Amino acid sequence: MDSIAQRGEFVRLSRAPDLDGLECLTARFERHRYAPHIHETFAIGVVTAGAEAFRVSGSQQYATCGDVIAVNPEELHDGRAAEDSFTYRMLYPSTRLVREVLASSTVGRSSCPRLAGPVIRDSVVADELVRAHSLLELGAPDLIAHAAVGRAIELLFSRHGERRAPGPRSRVVAPEVYDARAFLDTHSESAVTLAALAGRVGMGRFQLLRAFRSAFGMTPHAYLTARRVDRAKRLIAAGNAVRDVAADAGFSDQSHLTRTFKAWTGMTPALYRQAVRT
Repeated sequence: MDSIAQRGEFVRLSRAPDLDGLECLTARFERHRYAPHIHETFAIGVVTAGAEAFRVSGSQQYATCGDVIAVNPEELHDGRAAEDSFTYRMLYPSTRLVREVLASSTVGRSSCPRLAGPVIRDSVVADELVRAHSLLELGAPDLIAHAAVGRAIELLFSRHGERRAPGPRSRVVAPEVYDARAFLDTHSESAVTLAALAGRVGMGRFQLLRAFRSAFGMTPHAYLTARRVDRAKRLIAAGNAVRDVAADAGFSDQSHLTRTFKAWTGMTPALYRQAVRT
């Protein structure tokens, strides 16, 4: 666990390897603005002071003190203080961890659990999330902290999970668009141009650009950046020095990595490394 403070802002992070790498973030932001980004994981938490303004999949949202924030994996979102500042506690459970928690409950019958957020007003759920978060952050024994995490996740999904499995898409997405995304998933560290990507899947450059943005809510470049940040986090968590991660994750240099990482996660790579090593 570690923290950084500047202009009244702070970020504190802890990580639970035994819970599929669950990250536990506490932060207060005044001027920091998250760049539009996505997570491989759920982003679930509670605003504990102030108010946050954020857009999720193009929809403007506001979360005030006591509200639960619930963003599903791969949903494009940003974030900033709605007024002077906001403080929140966030958990980032993987889909695999959520499925494990819900496996023995009626909530877990869907193969793809989803939340009906992004802003939920439920004080009971909020209290359970804050309790689980606090126990993890304080380093409580696993038997206590892990049970609290499981209870909070199960309660959240039982009360606010989508009750039906995702239906068919309302629009047809060309298979070439999925091929392009799969290529970015497996080649995030490589230099990729729009022309080369389009040629690889047999589409025109601007045809692919429009189709990709329509299907996933972001450009191929933004998606590639997301995968690079995810790769950088995994490399840092694995013990690699920050100076070595930039090139391995596909960034032009360490400065480029630091700027992008801070905009997407709210902290520098160096702070993230200190936190995951603790």
